[in-house]
Amino acid sequence: MKVFISGPMRGYPNDNVDAFFEAEKKLEDAGFETFNPARMRFEGKWERRDIWRVDLAALDICDAIYQLPGWNDADGALVEAAYALMKDKANVTRFFDEGAAHSKLEE
Repeated sequence: MKVFISGPMRGYPNDNVDAFFEAEKKLEDAGFETFNPARMRFEGKWERRDIWRVDLAALDICDAIYQLPGWNDADGALVEAAYALMKDKANVTRFFDEGAAHSKLEE
């Protein structure tokens, strides 16, 4: 299962990349493949809407979304959450928050 990591970046120290990489490790240790937006660096004249388009294209390929704390206060993460809901993507966040195993998701 491919999982898109979603969460706040703007306004956080170092764009919150530590939280993204911690989530990536947790998900990969549980056997998931991940898409980590913190691995993408946009330089130059990229507009936020262009970055969102890239994020949504990646999310479209993924099967599920994992939401970092604070996602509901971040414009981009709200767009990702709405898109995931519209596309009927699984949300694996609560399984990790409750400590469930990967196999629980596939039952």
